[in-house]
Amino acid sequence: SAALDVNIGSSDDPIEFQGLAHFLEHMLFLGTKKFPDPDEYQKYISDHGGSHNAFTSLEHTNYFFDINANDLEGALDRFSEQFTSPLFNEEYVGREVNAVHSEYSSKIKDDGRRFFSAIKSILSAGHPYNKFSVGNLDTLKDQPESSLRDAVVSFYQSNYSANEMKLVIFGKEPIATLQKWAEEKFSNIPNKNIATQSIKTPFFDKGFLPAKIEVKSIMDRRSMSIAFPVPSSFHHKDSQPISYLSNLIGHEGKGSLLSELKSQQLVDSLSAGAQFDTHNDSMFMISMGLT
Repeated sequence: SAALDVNIGSSDDPIEFQGLAHFLEHMLFLGTKKFPDPDEYQKYISDHGGSHNAFTSLEHTNYFFDINANDLEGALDRFSEQFTSPLFNEEYVGREVNAVHSEYSSKIKDDGRRFFSAIKSILSAGHPYNKFSVGNLDTLKDQPESSLRDAVVSFYQSNYSANEMKLVIFGKEPIATLQKWAEEKFSNIPNKNIATQSIKTPFFDKGFLPAKIEVKSIMDRRSMSIAFPVPSSFHHKDSQPISYLSNLIGHEGKGSLLSELKSQQLVDSLSAGAQFDTHNDSMFMISMGLT
């Protein structure tokens, strides 16, 4: 198997093309100079007992696959070409916009997505996380100053740089062989020495907190979340203070917060952890499923 992570996500979308990072994730799979058939990568993986996928988050875009152990090198050939010479054929732009729109439409009634969107909507207007990250037919379309294809090519060329990528390869071959394949197949990814900009905008406008937000669920469910803006633990990787708090508050054993609330028949579940980590700020969230 292999995974390649790009340190670019939906928070980097241009305002006029919201959802562009996610759309790029879709377009990248559809043919390369060496393998122009738009189905080549997917077909090779599925024909050799594997699976593949990708995801776009606020800060990252991640591409990954697994395959029969004896077919890893062929998969790496096709996988690496997507990051060195993708075609971005115009003829597939409309098809993939519809695929993105379908993905968006299928989640409109997902309560988790609705809650996530509601939280994003109350962030500071200038915060990068405030943007619409999935994309749909309204946000992913030609603009007077740029076509959608030109925008996605420009976004790729500006942001997909070797110094902002991490690659992991897992296989039965000796480490020396895996390293050789990595160097042979991925060294052509250009290093543009991009310096990603740290997000320094606070989550909320001054004076906004404390605040209460109510979200109407689609399903018959009731929950409550309490969120606290806290400093990021990104620079404390060895001590992980937020993970320590998460384990303490989210503990499920005897004497825990969950056991006490359960004994009063107030909650069915409880979890705690960090959300929205910008490397400067984070949001610590305690979420409870209510009876």
